[in-house]
Amino acid sequence: MPEAHPFADATLISCYSRADALADGVLIDRSTIGREAGLRLPVAITRAAWEAWIGWTDDDTKRQTTQDECLSPTAPARRLPHGLNGSYVRQ
Repeated sequence: MPEAHPFADATLISCYSRADALADGVLIDRSTIGREAGLRLPVAITRAAWEAWIGWTDDDTKRQTTQDECLSPTAPARRLPHGLNGSYVRQ
């Protein structure tokens, strides 16, 4: 005989659904890209994770390296915090 759900008679104090979190902006829906990747279930990411790892800001745009800078013979040295000779290289 199956056991009864342990919270079957409990009083619900609070409920915060996925739909609530999406509406509040706590979650960002990424289900479309998930479906494109072959996932069948809804996909979401937290706002904090989005801002830390995925979101693009004006500061990110300013930090971009142009193709000319990448192809420059001194580009690898400029990426080092102290250049090749140990002195600080301003970027």
